[in-house]
Amino acid sequence: MAQTDTTTQHNKLQRTRLSKFSARLYEWVYWQGGIARLGQRFGWAWVHASYRRYRPHKKYGIQQPILVYQKGKNASMSLYASLRALDLDVPIYHVHYLNRLEEIRVQAMQTTFRDAFLPELARSEKIRAQFLQRPNAQWIVLSPIRNPVERGLSAYFEHLDDVVPEFEERARRGEIAVEELYARFVNEITAVQSFGRDWFDEQIKEVFGIDVYAVPFSHARHYQIYENARARLLVLRYENLAAALQPAMQEFLNLSNFELKRENVGANKAYAELYRKFKEQKFPRAWLEQMLSTRFAQHFYTPQEIAETIARWS
Repeated sequence: MAQTDTTTQHNKLQRTRLSKFSARLYEWVYWQGGIARLGQRFGWAWVHASYRRYRPHKKYGIQQPILVYQKGKNASMSLYASLRALDLDVPIYHVHYLNRLEEIRVQAMQTTFRDAFLPELARSEKIRAQFLQRPNAQWIVLSPIRNPVERGLSAYFEHLDDVVPEFEERARRGEIAVEELYARFVNEITAVQSFGRDWFDEQIKEVFGIDVYAVPFSHARHYQIYENARARLLVLRYENLAAALQPAMQEFLNLSNFELKRENVGANKAYAELYRKFKEQKFPRAWLEQMLSTRFAQHFYTPQEIAETIARWS
């Protein structure tokens, strides 16, 4: 009994000495190793974030950088905000293009929506630089997708400030008629839809080496996971987020009860009522068929879903 008490006291003393030594070592590294100077120069939030990114055991076991990467108006901002809210230990990026940036810039300059594209391309260049600095990293990539027709309507309203002076303010005052916007629509959105028509080939296959069209999409689950040495990719459908998001995030990132924080939603903006009335309009069948005859639409949506979309909007 006495021997046991002596051993317990010895172990406790050893732990105390080790704790004091660790504290003194940390204090020395803190001052001599330059951590204090880093904090003073860059701010303690930056030092803390850097430490978290480089420590070996990360929150939820997520080790790789995360990229929310798709064409836009597919709930990407909501997904990005929700991931940021988890306060993960890895960098999280949100971008629409990483490849063929100069080619996209030239195309953008030929449209009335160029003012919306150019800031996006500047951000793309910065994130591309981060991507190139990690040539051996396996990235976590999330690419939500959306029915091309509904995405086109949403994208059109998102960028109307670029073509209609003071659009949101005039919409708030009720000074813009639905007919005025409809008259512009088909030509404008057809030009914008030419961007990203081959997005998965140009921005996923050429960048990460994953060919999404080589694997049948799971229409039953509404999401698909792909993987190679360069990336783990989740593609999931915007229309089915309510049912598919939680099982998808559980399987993809082992995140239970993942909640989506809605951001950048058209129904919540100043033009919400105008947007609602615009979506009550009917659109040229030829345009609808053009949007839904692409390889993208034919792969991710069933023939029945495509037929129902055309019937809904024509």
